Amino acid sequence: MLAGGRSKLAHDLTRARVTASTPCHLDPDIDQSVLNRRNGWRGAFGQVGAAQSHLANQGVQSGDLFLFWGLFRPVSRTSAGTWAFDGPAEHRIFGWLQVGEVMAIGPDPVTTLRQFPWLADHPHVRSGGLRLTPSTLQARLWRSATGVFRGQVLEYSRAEFA
Repeated sequence: MLAGGRSKLAHDLTRARVTASTPCHLDPDIDQSVLNRRNGWRGAFGQVGAAQSHLANQGVQSGDLFLFWGLFRPVSRTSAGTWAFDGPAEHRIFGWLQVGEVMAIGPDPVTTLRQFPWLADHPHVRSGGLRLTPSTLQARLWRSATGVFRGQVLEYSRAEFA
């Protein structure tokens, strides 16, 4: 769920298709400063179904590097106080994750959460969130060093893999 100013921003920019009650999550979850975090937090990238199978078939393993990119547009507040797009769309690399460990998470996340309690908030692990069964879906998380590029000089914040 979106909270605070983010819900107003999403509401305005999507013409109310996304609201404060629309389910959403960070994935990749690579920026420690975005939310209050549990002790020991590290970046994570979760996949299920066809996306997870594709990455597994490509042989993703420890040491591999993911670059995350997306389509971004500048926004500003209008005189009426709503958010509006005010510039051209641009493709940008916004972050990275170097794989430290690939974790297969079965239908019961208890074992994973005992070892990595900071993952309890990730929807691909959380009990009661995504329902996983051995015969249909296996969630996989990639975690390691991560960063988010900020500003014109591509500064980044980094959380080391422990």
